[in-house]
Amino acid sequence: MYMKRRQILGLFASTMALSQMPLLALTKEQSINAELFEWRGIALGADAQLKIYLKDKGQGDTLLKAVLQEVERLERLFSLYREDSVISRLNKTGEVSDFANDFYWLMSLADEYVKITQGAFDPTVQILWETYRDALVAQP
Repeated sequence: MYMKRRQILGLFASTMALSQMPLLALTKEQSINAELFEWRGIALGADAQLKIYLKDKGQGDTLLKAVLQEVERLERLFSLYREDSVISRLNKTGEVSDFANDFYWLMSLADEYVKITQGAFDPTVQILWETYRDALVAQP
């Protein structure tokens, strides 16, 4: 199974967001009376949605707020669609000095996959992603 870059970034973002929250699982019986908390938007340039079933409205509102804050934090690091993101600045200048541990971790992981795949995985293809992005923006 091959994963596209967007899927990998989405999986990473989801993992990071969920790792910041307590496990809130409901049994089948509990979920019958649960309320749906839903968010739809854009994350890292892709359509995204989140659905959470909880009994406690306050807990649901708090959880959605925490998730959206984490999405914003990850956007500041990894979004190719924000000129001020760390990854965009790295792609533009070739270096950054103000980055979070998560950014360093992901870049180290990417480097490991470059080595493991003997270069088949290549995160340095920024020009292709810019061309793809520009083509999408140009479409009516």
